[in-house]
Amino acid sequence: MGGIIGGIMTPTEAAVAGAVYAFLLGVFVYREIKVSQLPGIFLESAVTAGMIAIIVAAASPIGWVLTFEQAAGKAVALINAAHLTTWQLYLVINIILIALVLALVLMTYIPSIAMWLPNLLMPAK
Repeated sequence: MGGIIGGIMTPTEAAVAGAVYAFLLGVFVYREIKVSQLPGIFLESAVTAGMIAIIVAAASPIGWVLTFEQAAGKAVALINAAHLTTWQLYLVINIILIALVLALVLMTYIPSIAMWLPNLLMPAK
């Protein structure tokens, strides 16, 4: 954190520095990681990174479809056509936000953000 706050490194570089630091501690200080374990550790890391990449890759087309079909604009038009009072509009907005929070809880964050952020920003334009 000190490197990020101090402007010495970016968050990505800080993550690499943290990983290298943890590796050095595990191998040299605590001696819990053996050289023979390294291929398995690297393989497990690569598999995990691949799974995350597949999840993000699967979420991107859904976000594109929602944006292409102008789902947010259609939702705004639907709400406007309903002629809701102020408290009813707040109720609808709260229900939508609860649904989004549930989507974020049930899914991983990055795919949820990739799917919903373009649609949430569209009405702001």
